[in-house]
Amino acid sequence: MSVGGELTYNGIIPVLETVTASGADLTVSQTPVAPYGTDTVYGFVDKSGIAYEIDADTRKVKNFAATAGETYCVRYFVKAASAHQLRIDSVFEPNIEICMIRMPLYTTQGQGSTQGTKWGDRYIWIPRMQFKGEAPVKGDQTDADVDTLSGSALPYEEAAAEGVCVDEASFALAYMVDMPAAGPWADFEGIVMVGGYMEMKVGQSATVPLKYVMKDGTLAQPDYSLFRYDIGPTTVVTSGRQLEKSGIFMAVGPGMGHVDARITVNGETYFAPLVVYVTND
Repeated sequence: MSVGGELTYNGIIPVLETVTASGADLTVSQTPVAPYGTDTVYGFVDKSGIAYEIDADTRKVKNFAATAGETYCVRYFVKAASAHQLRIDSVFEPNIEICMIRMPLYTTQGQGSTQGTKWGDRYIWIPRMQFKGEAPVKGDQTDADVDTLSGSALPYEEAAAEGVCVDEASFALAYMVDMPAAGPWADFEGIVMVGGYMEMKVGQSATVPLKYVMKDGTLAQPDYSLFRYDIGPTTVVTSGRQLEKSGIFMAVGPGMGHVDARITVNGETYFAPLVVYVTND
């Protein structure tokens, strides 16, 4: 993703093989291939440092006069089924991906940072993240090599310039979501029908003005399908599956009706009433 490449198998690796000469010929046991960067199939015999071509069909080392019965160390190149390779082109374009990062959040307790208690998790969502285009390999012999995926959240103009189809009206650079470990109802305090009443005309439909009340006093959008509703009289207001799924009800006749909502959270039931006045015009 970092360089816009694709991982494939059958990568090319060097092998060392002890070969016993048959007459004056040295024949390797695996099918030799040309190493990366050349179209010539070659290998090395012992420590001479001379590159000898190898016939890919017969697997024989060319232009090397071996002594019958002697053994030689031949280094050449083959394709290995499990060798995972990444081709990095000279001109590459890093991937643009939806990125979600999860980090644990801890409350401060005691005297030190090691005495905290986990409060929950922070999720950082980046809808259009372009990787930096790095494929670093440290090669340290004592520390573990770490792959780093870093990048930038693209603003609207840059995302559009990269060919990503985005709606400017709904565009967001990133989202940050904090989720308490206590669960989805940790900050829930109750429910309310905003206004407490509605005025409607016969034939109109409306969505119940139902909201969650959170512990900081703010209102949040509820999931209507979690509620049970009591609605009536049926000569004034009616419902159906739309009320259960989407919070929608309809005025069918003049008069005064009601739409009441209930929800049970952690064993406690919460109630919110709505009075509906319906007129003919």
